Amino acid sequence: MFADVRYSKDITKPLRYNEEKLEQRKAECILAENFLKDADQLSHKDKLNYFRMQTSLNTRTEANTIHISLNFSPKDKFSNERMTDLSKEYMDKIGLGEQPYLVYRHYDSSHPHVHVVSTNIRPDGRRIDMLDIILHRSQKVANEIAETHALRRVGQKEYKDLGKDEKIHAQKILPGESMIQPGISAVLDKVIDHYRYSSLPELNAILKLYNIRAERGAEGSNMYRHGGLFYGVIDENGKRMGKGIKASAFDRKPTLKNLQARFAANADHLKQQDQRVRTTIDWTLAGNSYDLAGFREELEKERISVVPELDKKGTLQNIYYIDHLTQRVFDGKIIGGQYSAGGIMERCLGKVPEQEQTEQLVHRHSLNHH
Repeated sequence: MFADVRYSKDITKPLRYNEEKLEQRKAECILAENFLKDADQLSHKDKLNYFRMQTSLNTRTEANTIHISLNFSPKDKFSNERMTDLSKEYMDKIGLGEQPYLVYRHYDSSHPHVHVVSTNIRPDGRRIDMLDIILHRSQKVANEIAETHALRRVGQKEYKDLGKDEKIHAQKILPGESMIQPGISAVLDKVIDHYRYSSLPELNAILKLYNIRAERGAEGSNMYRHGGLFYGVIDENGKRMGKGIKASAFDRKPTLKNLQARFAANADHLKQQDQRVRTTIDWTLAGNSYDLAGFREELEKERISVVPELDKKGTLQNIYYIDHLTQRVFDGKIIGGQYSAGGIMERCLGKVPEQEQTEQLVHRHSLNHH
């Protein structure tokens, strides 16, 4: 059992994330603790308003939202009742048992896990110290529960390994969450070594699935001239949120110089490796009629993500294909004209699409994290 605890300043985003999973039938809300109604009687609005009512009792505390994932070994099997009991025991022992919290069981990955949404503002307006919980109590409690209930122990390394065979969007970052640097670092740890890409745009195609982008800075800036690189969180429209973090600040040192060595090594390796992507696209479009969003959804079934590249005006310029099965990234322009943005639009629509149709590909390509 491994507990991943995050806290942020806005209840809206983690609650919306879990509610969207609910709507997609990829999760269910199995517990609403310390609410006035049971989970199945609460609407999204009810949940949001109840949290907002409590957080309004302390306007001095900026980070008032808690988002926890409790992760278990794929070899352990759980009923909803057992998952609920384990969640309640964990929350009680870390000191959050009296808080209002929601438990969502997710079914979008191979290992059993739940997400817990709560607040660190007490009913009397006092703030609960989350740093102490994160640094000293959370994992200790998780280990004790695993031992008591004879669960397989899952440490941080095992937790990271749980998603290796899953799609790249496993730990997508929500803009506005605190502790951004550890989140980006975890993404880089997974992406840098495990995927093959031959350019910064190709790397950014993967990172975009996580709401992250690597940037060199403006042309002519000192950072650009000296080969600097930083990483920042972006929203669904590609707009950077907040300040970036220099590549040298991460333990892995994913600097431009180090990445360029990987680009060169991967370029040769990627040659003649695009057959699965091209064949899958050809089979998908053969005798079938899809709009651009439908095309993306069909490829997703084959574990291939379609990531669009737009110019500053929002016009579709290129398409990247991320093959999660072979863990390779392909530039549509390089693998062939019929797989480029223009080629795919013509094959799907028989013409250059209207702006609204282009936006379907842009705004429906993104993947939820679990």
